[in-house]
Amino acid sequence: MKDLFSEVVLHERARRGGRRRFTLLYGMVGWGLPVSLVSAVLFERDEKGFTWSSLTSRHAIVHILIWIAVVGVLGGYMWGRLFWAVSERNRTRTTGPNKKADVPPVD
Repeated sequence: MKDLFSEVVLHERARRGGRRRFTLLYGMVGWGLPVSLVSAVLFERDEKGFTWSSLTSRHAIVHILIWIAVVGVLGGYMWGRLFWAVSERNRTRTTGPNKKADVPPVD
């Protein structure tokens, strides 16, 4: 059971989808979207105070959408690519450059 959740096995499962899918899911959606949404709301709160009407105004919504586009998309893309590179480097150190880890099938 322990081998099911080892880092190598989890990374091999994520690798099956490829670098582009990994970057999209783990970087842009998994990191970029939540971080940009929370930070945009917090920045808007600092400017006007935390009221529902201030967060739903047209200015706030445009500000939040622009922030999500910049931080969520670009920052998430860079974070995903960096995380992929680090994971690949760690995989190479663990299993060797051309070896595949023994990955149990996903049920």
